[in-house]
Amino acid sequence: MWSVLSTLHISNCCATTKYVARNRYIKKIWNFIDTPVVKVLVGMRRVGKSVILKMLIDELIKNGAPPSHILYINKESLEFDDIKNYRHLYQ
Repeated sequence: MWSVLSTLHISNCCATTKYVARNRYIKKIWNFIDTPVVKVLVGMRRVGKSVILKMLIDELIKNGAPPSHILYINKESLEFDDIKNYRHLYQ
């Protein structure tokens, strides 16, 4: 079950992935890291929202965030299909 996720699979998710740096977007979002503001990435399908999120994860880790404190859930993966609402995250 997904609750066994104790660490993010960085090698599968981010660090080994090649992508075009989107520094402008990262800088805009980075200003809100560690604030109580909810961050939402909105856009059409296949425009790079997940890539930007993975870039943010890479930056968090480079800046000392332990991978075990990062939860990345790919809702297109059947592995996480049981998550239907926020309560399921606490089970």
